[in-house]
Amino acid sequence: MIDAPAAARIESIDADCTTLIMRGLNRQVSRDMVVTLLDEIQPGRCAQYDYIYVPWTTDGASNIGLAFVNFESPSACQEFLDALAEPESQRKIAEYHVRSVGPAAIQGKGANLTAMLGKRGLEALRGFDAPLVFTKGRPASLPQVVREVVPGALASAQVAKVVPASRSKSQSAAGPSHYPWMPSSGEVQHEAPQSHAPRIRIEIPSTPGAAVMAIEGELRVVHVRRGTAHL
Repeated sequence: MIDAPAAARIESIDADCTTLIMRGLNRQVSRDMVVTLLDEIQPGRCAQYDYIYVPWTTDGASNIGLAFVNFESPSACQEFLDALAEPESQRKIAEYHVRSVGPAAIQGKGANLTAMLGKRGLEALRGFDAPLVFTKGRPASLPQVVREVVPGALASAQVAKVVPASRSKSQSAAGPSHYPWMPSSGEVQHEAPQSHAPRIRIEIPSTPGAAVMAIEGELRVVHVRRGTAHL
C-alpha cells in the first residue's frame, strides 16, 4: 500500500488550454491506470479526454513521473481541473503520488503527436508506452489518428515505415521525455549541414505550435509562431 502524500497543487490554466501535465506520478503507474484515475475523477460522465501519454524509461523499468492528458475542448479541461478540487478527487490523485497538475508546454493532441513522432519515430507508435488516443470517449487507432492530425509528410513516413523490432539501443536511446529539444520561443532552430546549403521545406499543420521541416530529406519538427518560420 502506497502512503498518500500531501494534496496536489492545481495550477491555473489559460482559456484555450486543453493539455495537462501531471507531475510526481508514482513510477509504476501505467497509462491504463491513468485512464482509471480520470474516470474516477469524473464518474458517470462520457470521457472527454482524447490523448493520454505516460512516458517510460528506455529500459522499461519505470515511468518518468509524468503523465500528459489532452481534452477535447478547453471547457472540458477546465471542468476536469474543477473536479480535482473536490476532497475525494484529491484523495484519489494523492494515491498516485501526483504532486501537481497544470498546463503542459505543448498544447493539443496533434501538436503532441507531431512532437513525439519527430523525436521517437516509429517507436512512438508501437512502443509499450505509446500514447492512448480516443474519439468521442472511445479508444481509437493510434496510426489512424496520426494520419488525421499529424502533418502529412511526417505521418506518412512513420505510419508506413517498417523498422525491425530489434532496434539498436543507439536508435532509441533518446527515450521518452517531455520534448526538451523543442525551442521555447517562436524561432526555428536547426543544424544545417556545414558542407553546403540545405534544401529546406516547411509544412505548417493546422494545429499551431509545431511544423515539419525537411532538411536534406531528414524530417524534423520545429516550433513556429503565428505561422511564420525564421530560417
